[in-house]
Amino acid sequence: MSWLARASRQPGKALHVAIALWFVAGLTKTSQVKLSRSVLDDLGVDRHAGYRGLSALETAGLVRVVRHRGRQPVVTLLEVRGECERVAEISVGASSATLQPGSVEA
Repeated sequence: MSWLARASRQPGKALHVAIALWFVAGLTKTSQVKLSRSVLDDLGVDRHAGYRGLSALETAGLVRVVRHRGRQPVVTLLEVRGECERVAEISVGASSATLQPGSVEA
C-alpha cells in the first residue's frame, strides 16, 4: 500500500497533515521538515487537529516526530516498503533515484 493511501486511512485530519508535510518537504527538498501552524492554517486545520493528525501518521509508521516544548515538531517522512512494511528515510529531490510517494522498492 502506498504512503498516501495509508495516510488517507488514518482518522481525522491526518491526510491534510500528510499533504502539508509533503508540500513543505517538496519546497525544502528534504525529508525532515518543521510542521508550522501557518501551513496547517492554510489547509483549514486547527492546531489541535493538526497534532492529532500528526500523531496518527506517527502511529501508522509514516513519519518520525521529534517534539520539544514550545517549538514546532520536527517531522521526518518515512517510506513504507513492501509487504513487511520496513521504513526508510525518503530522499526528497536529492537525485534521479529519489523515492516518490507510492513507489515500492524491492
